[in-house]
Amino acid sequence: MSAEKAKRAVRPVLTALGQEDAAVDASGLSGAVRIVTANPVLGGLPTYGWQSDLQVGSDGQVVGGSGQLAKPVKGAVYPVLNADKTLARLNSGDGRKPAPCPSTPGRKDGSDGKGDQIAPCEPAPTKGQQPAEVTGAVFGLAVQYVDGGQALVPSWLFKVRQPGTGNGPDATTTTVTHPAVDPKYVAHKEPTPKPPSGKPGVMALESYDVGDGGRKLTVHFWGGVCSVYSVSVDESATTVKTKVTARDKKPGQICVKMAREFTKTVELQKPLDGRKVVDVSTGESVPKR
Repeated sequence: MSAEKAKRAVRPVLTALGQEDAAVDASGLSGAVRIVTANPVLGGLPTYGWQSDLQVGSDGQVVGGSGQLAKPVKGAVYPVLNADKTLARLNSGDGRKPAPCPSTPGRKDGSDGKGDQIAPCEPAPTKGQQPAEVTGAVFGLAVQYVDGGQALVPSWLFKVRQPGTGNGPDATTTTVTHPAVDPKYVAHKEPTPKPPSGKPGVMALESYDVGDGGRKLTVHFWGGVCSVYSVSVDESATTVKTKVTARDKKPGQICVKMAREFTKTVELQKPLDGRKVVDVSTGESVPKR
């Protein structure tokens, strides 16, 4: 089964899924089965990491597949950087640790050829490695982990020629992505710092409000999108000492450095009734919202 015949075989399936404009790659092989990877176009933008993998047998019939069927819900809009500035941030490291890439022969996209959805990854550099050459860049949407799950984030998709593979048609190329969101709208510091003792991070509070006759205290704070938070209080006659702690949803996961506002509510033993709300992390009073 040739790559072109496999592409034609999957077109009816992609049309039924509403992905007739998807970019397809039929270079993957698993025995006699041709693997066709389809990256959909969403909102007029190409995507990376949101692919569907369709399996075509030697007789030209689609024999299996997996992928993303739900249409993503549009999120907030942020200013973005151009390709040059984004590439500069990528080259500087930008505090990001590359995700490990599986090394399976026959696939250029990092997939294992079995239909599993693999998030984009970046090969880890080795000692003495020659720099790779960027040969092109396309603005699109790439998968990042946001709030513990996958989301499509405005990104530049860089086409990279691997060193030592020549300049001809047989040169090995990969796609490396980097978020294009203006860094002014991205947290520059780790949103959930870990003290040397290894205890969960303690978040600074922005404000508070009360409900249910003063018995429910709601605190507002900024935190990282890949952490979960809990609130605790220590009540006295004059103060309510409040602490919000954080822990990683999935320890060790690669996470986009993006912060958002959170709210957490705790029930007090008695109404607040004029007592001060004190932030344990700063020792200062928290303003009422």
